[in-house]
Amino acid sequence: MRCLVIDDDEAILLQMEKLIGESDLLEPVGFFADAEQAAVFLLSNKNVDVVFLDVELPRISGIELLTLLKTALENVFVVVVSSKERYAVEAFYKNVSAYILKPITKISFIKAVNKVKELYDEKHNPVDVKDRNFFVKSNDGRYVHLNCNDIFWIEVNRNDICLHTNDDEFQISATLKDFTSKLPQSIFVKTHRSFVVNINRISMILENDVIIKTIEGDVKIPLSRNYRGELLGKINLL
Repeated sequence: MRCLVIDDDEAILLQMEKLIGESDLLEPVGFFADAEQAAVFLLSNKNVDVVFLDVELPRISGIELLTLLKTALENVFVVVVSSKERYAVEAFYKNVSAYILKPITKISFIKAVNKVKELYDEKHNPVDVKDRNFFVKSNDGRYVHLNCNDIFWIEVNRNDICLHTNDDEFQISATLKDFTSKLPQSIFVKTHRSFVVNINRISMILENDVIIKTIEGDVKIPLSRNYRGELLGKINLL
């Protein structure tokens, strides 16, 4: 993936250059300390896949830049890099793909890049969710045929996970991370460290919960502050 970095801190630019150079997934096409120069480059170059963007830039903020370059960045994955958490929700409203908190660590950088790679692969090799059928083996020995959209939410249950559908539930031996990594990232989102929900099944988003309607009534799923921004970034908000 061809990437560009915008940050007015020279030390951060050097660090990002090193991290990108060590990544097999990224190819650098530019490093900019000036947002206006970066904007000119992005408007005239269509060969950028990923932009690593600082929020607090001189003259124009990273959030403002996202607004100004909305069309130019339509097919670009943006990773916000900031020393402050408070920009996360606003950033995800702008359809930001990932958020790295400064000081940047190799682990946080790799996590963000891997997340973008999943989205990149999904975009360039789309799989119709309607055709995403599979079998799971429940802990009681059943092999259950499911479609991705059959799953309303997934939750951790001790050392296993539980898949909830409209009228049934299946406990399987797997970790939340491993199981959800095989699902379409565009429709499944983490709302809490122990819960992943299908955004197509959400009927309402509250301050600290999401509501999912089932045949037995409304179910409240916890929504942690740390995951709220990512959820809002994935829904179709008008």
